[in-house]
Amino acid sequence: MIRPLVLSVVTVMLAACGAVPPHRGTSSTREAVPTSALARASKAPPRFRVVHIDKLEPSKTNLFERARREWLETLLARGVSDGRGHFFQIRDFGFLTLRPFDSFTDLEHIRKERGSVADTVDRASRERYDLGDAALLAPHRSEIWRREVKEIER
Repeated sequence: MIRPLVLSVVTVMLAACGAVPPHRGTSSTREAVPTSALARASKAPPRFRVVHIDKLEPSKTNLFERARREWLETLLARGVSDGRGHFFQIRDFGFLTLRPFDSFTDLEHIRKERGSVADTVDRASRERYDLGDAALLAPHRSEIWRREVKEIER
């Protein structure tokens, strides 16, 4: 009794995340519809990350946060993304932004993506975004991090 319940809960959770393909037809004639989540799950995670480091003056952290949040709200309202990746806030330091990529040729695509999105945003929004830069301290840079997978000896 517990096993079917656990399987049902797991299936519902995965479906909610887009990891299980939706089905068409009756229970006896199900046809799986491929999803991008399944395609992504079948390949290895990207080996590299572009890591952007924003170290902030502690007294100006709110200025930086506000500028970045307004930028993201502007992009959301336009239904676009500049593909910056995932933001992680580190207390008493600032932010790290991580963007995974598979090949160094992807970097040019990322640069073009950011530029094309910025071109669609009005000048006032871009200027408000840039105001947050007043909070930046050294180090302020981008790095490439590589994911290393080591075999576990059995």
